[in-house]
Amino acid sequence: MKRLLYFGIVFVSILLLLVFVSDFILGKTTVFLTLKEAVKELVFSIKRGTVLQAPPVVYYIAPNGAGNHDGSSFANAFNFTQSIQLANSNTLPMIFLLDAGNYKNFSITSGINRSDWNQGVIWKSFENNKAIFSSFTISGKFERYFSFEDIKIEPGPEAIGPTKSIIVIGNSDHLHFNGIQIIGNWTGNVSTTAGTGFWFPPDFINGPIIDDIVIENSLIRNISGGIQFSNKVGTGYIVRNNTIGDLARSSIL
Repeated sequence: MKRLLYFGIVFVSILLLLVFVSDFILGKTTVFLTLKEAVKELVFSIKRGTVLQAPPVVYYIAPNGAGNHDGSSFANAFNFTQSIQLANSNTLPMIFLLDAGNYKNFSITSGINRSDWNQGVIWKSFENNKAIFSSFTISGKFERYFSFEDIKIEPGPEAIGPTKSIIVIGNSDHLHFNGIQIIGNWTGNVSTTAGTGFWFPPDFINGPIIDDIVIENSLIRNISGGIQFSNKVGTGYIVRNNTIGDLARSSIL
């Protein structure tokens, strides 16, 4: 056991050294970006108290895709719909790196259940808050294990959804939001009234209890409300280190 632990520490140390070399000597090539994100997820998984059963596969996403659309690099990026299809088709751990640009609407209403964060999926803006969406809707009773990092949401005319809120969470469990920016007013097809940043709608008040929702290190500004919980709160709800301001009403309800 000690020998396995020793070799594990040596292996991770070598990976970290390669990441350092890639950043400061070789430049940010696709190969080393993939390695870097995989190592980061390994570190995050250890902090969460879990160890990934398999390293996450890193895919590259652009608003309209690129090249041969196989996700192997930004030059051959998936489009966003392909990332949704892939995430809904299997339980492998994945990281989707989003290139700068406007991806319009994020909507997931179906999918498959994952068993734990070993099978987690991450959508992450490659450059902080340069991947922009108009709205988010996630619903359906699924064990998602999805994370969203450093994404910006600017509601626009193309935004869709059943409410005036920007991020709408139905009865899906295990959703983490980190470094999200929600700025501006809802101007979609429902109303010109400013909406709530995060909304957990009352439609599911008599439905299942939702667990493991994390909203942290995020910014919500220039809309009506901040974060509104209208459903049954289960375990693992964490709201911390967020900046919520310039609102027409309460920040957290």
